[in-house]
Amino acid sequence: MGLAHLGWLTPETGSRSITYIMGQATQVVSEAQLVCLRGFDSTELSELGTSLADGGIAVSDDTSQVLVCVAKADVSAPADIPANQAVLWIVPATGHPSPSLFEREAPTDFLRSPVDPLELRLRILALVARTRRTSEVFRSVLRAGPLCLDRLARSLTVNDVEVPLRRAECAVLEFLLDHSERFVPSKELNRVVLNGSVGGNAARNQVYELRQRLGAAGAPDAIQYLRGRGYRVRWPVAR
Repeated sequence: MGLAHLGWLTPETGSRSITYIMGQATQVVSEAQLVCLRGFDSTELSELGTSLADGGIAVSDDTSQVLVCVAKADVSAPADIPANQAVLWIVPATGHPSPSLFEREAPTDFLRSPVDPLELRLRILALVARTRRTSEVFRSVLRAGPLCLDRLARSLTVNDVEVPLRRAECAVLEFLLDHSERFVPSKELNRVVLNGSVGGNAARNQVYELRQRLGAAGAPDAIQYLRGRGYRVRWPVAR
């Protein structure tokens, strides 16, 4: 089943739902479940389209409708993708992704080839959630209690004193602040933020280092932990 069987119908007036048809199946999805694909050959497009449809995510050729673009990093250039569109870069299995891929204001993430279908859907949904938050009221600065994180400058202050963070630590703190209303499991941090496996210790190690830095800056209890549920920033983010 390929994208040749995928047809788009005009959304009903006043509705934010779009109906798509794949084969004999018809499904209504929201705009938040639409993605575009860039840099893939016809076989890859067919496989990705079918896999995403199985998870309730549809592919659109109209980039103005989508929140997230999935793009092959070795084929697509960052300049080819609208600056306000979130991007999930598919990068080669080896080597380090180019820093230029992540120099965007819109949320960005990456996956290594070969892509696991479930992992792909989880990353897309995470980018959708981040995009919807920033599109409603974009806040480049996140404040919670004594913490103040500038997500664009990648800088943190605690009680107005700058605290140096490594990139991974900053990414973990940003994700926790973006989801301050709930506890975030370690496996979610591993998969979504740190590009690691479910059973890895990357999240635990990064949170440990982050806590050490926050403690030295006078906020030792800034990140709470609840066994079986995960981590949460102690204070709600100022809206």
